[in-house]
Amino acid sequence: MPEKLPLYLQIKELLLRELGAGKWLQGERLPAEAVLAEQLGVAVGTLRKALAGLEDDGMLERRQGSGTYVAASQAGQAIYHFFRLENLNGKTGIPQADVVSLERMRHEPTAQYMQLPVTQLFWRVRRHRLLDTVVVAIEDVMLPVQRAPELQLEQLHESLYLHYREQLGFWIAHVVDAVTVGAMPDWGNTALGLSVGEACGMVQRQSFDQYGEIAEFSLLWFNPQRARYMARWA
Repeated sequence: MPEKLPLYLQIKELLLRELGAGKWLQGERLPAEAVLAEQLGVAVGTLRKALAGLEDDGMLERRQGSGTYVAASQAGQAIYHFFRLENLNGKTGIPQADVVSLERMRHEPTAQYMQLPVTQLFWRVRRHRLLDTVVVAIEDVMLPVQRAPELQLEQLHESLYLHYREQLGFWIAHVVDAVTVGAMPDWGNTALGLSVGEACGMVQRQSFDQYGEIAEFSLLWFNPQRARYMARWA
């Protein structure tokens, strides 16, 4: 099975997403550790490990005898930095992913979209996307095989972008999303609580590497009764 993120790293990712959403502003003090741990439903030790990681990344500042503050200058980026779904109540939630299948295949529409030969081979990764353990979306990710000549299901990390960075030697620098209304495909509909063909949210994404080249193409379908697409700019 694909490797899961440890709990402390899940909490770190959640806090990063909430910082990015503006829940706490630069220079603002976070709640006391005991209070924040209770709010997140984790042990204080787990929270402290997450906070330490954010401090190492330059996102937070620990002030002896005063508390933990949002750093004035922030350089860190979440593993799920480009994951734009959040809970309907406005809480970002802890993102997770479950890989459903991995298949090596030709896919002419994706090849044309990525301006590649129609004979191009792709890895198709199908995943469930979750927030706080609830499936809110399903996703088809198409990765050209030259990016990863050999790929096995058990080698994949829960975060594909982390896998790209640590195992494949490239990283996703920016994405272009087209958000529209789509029809539920004939896979994953049961987990998502929708019927095949039912209207749902759909995100068509191009992901670009550090050199500005398109690295993957993906389609994501989400249940608008479970999550919403949200993007914020500063």
